[in-house]
Amino acid sequence: MRQRATLGSIKQLPDGRYKVTVTVGYTYDVNGKKKQKRHSRIVNSMREAREMLREYDNKTVKHITLKELIAEYFRTSGIKTSTRRTTQSIFNTCLSPLYGKKVDLITGADIDDMLDREEVAETTMNGRCAKIKSLFIYAKKQGYINEVPYFRYRGSMQHTQTMKVLPSVDEMRNILAYVQEHAHYMYLYHMMILIMSSGIRVGEACALRWENIDMTNNTINVLNTVTRGETNYEVSDKPKTETSIRVVPVEHDVLEIINEIPKKSQYVFFGRKMSFVPPATIEKNARRVFNELGYIKLRLYDLRHFHATQLLAHGVDVKTVSHRLGHSSPMTTLNTYTHYVEANDRKAADMMGALVLNKCLDSRNKH
Repeated sequence: MRQRATLGSIKQLPDGRYKVTVTVGYTYDVNGKKKQKRHSRIVNSMREAREMLREYDNKTVKHITLKELIAEYFRTSGIKTSTRRTTQSIFNTCLSPLYGKKVDLITGADIDDMLDREEVAETTMNGRCAKIKSLFIYAKKQGYINEVPYFRYRGSMQHTQTMKVLPSVDEMRNILAYVQEHAHYMYLYHMMILIMSSGIRVGEACALRWENIDMTNNTINVLNTVTRGETNYEVSDKPKTETSIRVVPVEHDVLEIINEIPKKSQYVFFGRKMSFVPPATIEKNARRVFNELGYIKLRLYDLRHFHATQLLAHGVDVKTVSHRLGHSSPMTTLNTYTHYVEANDRKAADMMGALVLNKCLDSRNKH
């Protein structure tokens, strides 16, 4: 009989005693292959063997905080810069209250408690869970924990439910009218119009400065975004993707509506301290309005989806839509809005079929 433990094993010998083997380090052969360095000891009972392993495991666990683990993870794992920024943002959003806690004391219930506070699409949460799990797998490999904490793995859908039930144009007209009268944040109406018209992200809208709006050329320069830091939100000049920094044309009358906002701050959308308004604040106010109107699953972010789907439905090419959204490539847009692209492809087939049949074929060949 052989029982495995995290850093060792217990094997019963023919004479009834037990052999405890533990890993004390690693060596490398001439080819650079990693091998375990192990020590063994024989004891008289299973209870004694288990106590020995338990004591050894406790001694070998290195007690570091989650914040220290994350710093080491980025320093040694070879993650590229763009991925690191996204991953760090995920950790800040989902785990920052646990940063001061020792890694070996963090439980799956702790992580569940953090993730249950997030209201995001299932696909987004699915990605966040994967990043968090990778972090704790790294911690186990480094000997900081004996087991990866078990937490509920959320999300498995390819597309969000909200994208399938986006409001119609008429419904959006009614939503905007209601927001204009009832929003607790007075400029939510203006932000919604801007996101619907430009397709920019909520964080990009929160970071927008007056100097980024060109009323002459009818464009906005998307240069920054508001992201979650370790303790609070902050303006970042590091975009989500390389193509996130972009110039987006916006209809002049839309910019005139945005220009109605008093210029009390350098930021177009500002809070009480005349600084940028945090995305969480604006999303909370939008959530309240949507709930009052019965759109329980609708999010402020979905107005960006509304922008993209309307463009695709009206025949705008995927590359243009991808640029306006700041996607890393048109393939990202294709993967996200497959249904709408396929619908346009069918329209194109019907249009070309009618053109060929009615214009290019001799009438004598028509059936």
